[in-house]
Amino acid sequence: MLTYNRTILFFILIFFFTAELTAQFIVQNEILKDTFAVDSIKIIGNENTEDYIILRELTFSVGDSVSFNQLDYNKERIYSLGIFNFVNVSADTTLNKISVVINVTESWYIYPIPFYHLVNDEVRYGIRVVWKNFRGRNEKLSATVAMGYNPYYSMTYQIPVLSKEYNLGMNISSYYQRIVNPSESTKNIIGEDFEYIFISNAVTLGKRINQFNNLAVSVGYSYVEAPKYYDEKVNASKQRIDRYPFMGISYQLDTRDLKQYAMMGTYVNVSYLYKGFGVQDISHSIVFGDFRQFGNLFGSLSHKYRVAAQHTAGNSVPIYDLSYIGYKDFVRGHKSDIREGDNSLVISYELDLPLIKEWDLVMDLPLLPKRLTSARIGIHITAFADAGIAFNTRDRINKLCFDKGWGFGINLLFLPHNGLRFEYAWNEFGQGEFLIGTGLSF
Repeated sequence: MLTYNRTILFFILIFFFTAELTAQFIVQNEILKDTFAVDSIKIIGNENTEDYIILRELTFSVGDSVSFNQLDYNKERIYSLGIFNFVNVSADTTLNKISVVINVTESWYIYPIPFYHLVNDEVRYGIRVVWKNFRGRNEKLSATVAMGYNPYYSMTYQIPVLSKEYNLGMNISSYYQRIVNPSESTKNIIGEDFEYIFISNAVTLGKRINQFNNLAVSVGYSYVEAPKYYDEKVNASKQRIDRYPFMGISYQLDTRDLKQYAMMGTYVNVSYLYKGFGVQDISHSIVFGDFRQFGNLFGSLSHKYRVAAQHTAGNSVPIYDLSYIGYKDFVRGHKSDIREGDNSLVISYELDLPLIKEWDLVMDLPLLPKRLTSARIGIHITAFADAGIAFNTRDRINKLCFDKGWGFGINLLFLPHNGLRFEYAWNEFGQGEFLIGTGLSF
């Protein structure tokens, strides 16, 4: 099994190294045209935000050659920080020298964000209270209360710049959740449903290699409680309660322009998580990979696609760590169909046409600051196609059957705060379903 996992990791690293080179080539060829030399960089409007938080997002510095396309690209990268209502990047040619001027309008930093999702035909709703740009360093404190299906409570503290010298960041998280048994096959065997109690705490240390590449290492401890002992698959320890440490490593490549709603670039995330270390005889691993590509087709029409896969392996993998289709990842048109196995694979493709690509909305309302009543508005119509499958490693490839779906949607963007999505999808049997939720498909 160890040799098998090493082989998987080797091919993953080769694949994503190739993706990194391809992404860098695409970015450089798309944005470096008709260049001019930069004599200085000036930032205005950042009353609370430290200059280096903005400067570290730029793909150029003083003395480099840039183009107007590159200025637009960097505008979206700054906007992706999620702490500004508006961003403008321009070139000032005063005194025969070219100065790049970055003008930002800071957003309101403490506010609630409501959310609403359909999970397995059940509603999950709640509110996330966020304090963005804490201390002016893009640090974020957040607390979430989710009700309805699989309710949970979580707290996180994100520090993107723990050390400027070594480009280190940190994330501290803690959560409590009640989860209904996710396995339909286990429910059929047992004859009834049950709930898990999950409690987990983790610390992640990240290394920013450059604007596009990041590495991270996570350590933590989890507590998983089932109401009573059923069989060896319910918990990893074959006892009612699992208590175990875990450790993970991940790599991320991100060349997207606007992370909240990208039109150009590549996103790659690959991670390896090992749980148990033999404690309570718990020892299993999860390998996950996510590849996304964004680009323009012609005119205002753009497209994007995503391939995401997960593999679980080890001694007595519990049902809560199997790979599933129908929960976090699902096929539109098969939203309520649950599939499970050692492996999962989801493929999505979307066409996107903006009706309103970027509209700066500022409202004057009594007693409310403009920072809280300002947003970048966008309205996009989409067409999509999905396919997904979950299967066991021992299954024969020629016997596998994908769930498939396609449809249309409309996305309403209220950046940097949130988005609202309305979609209608059909599956391969012609059955339709209406989907609504906050956030974006990918």
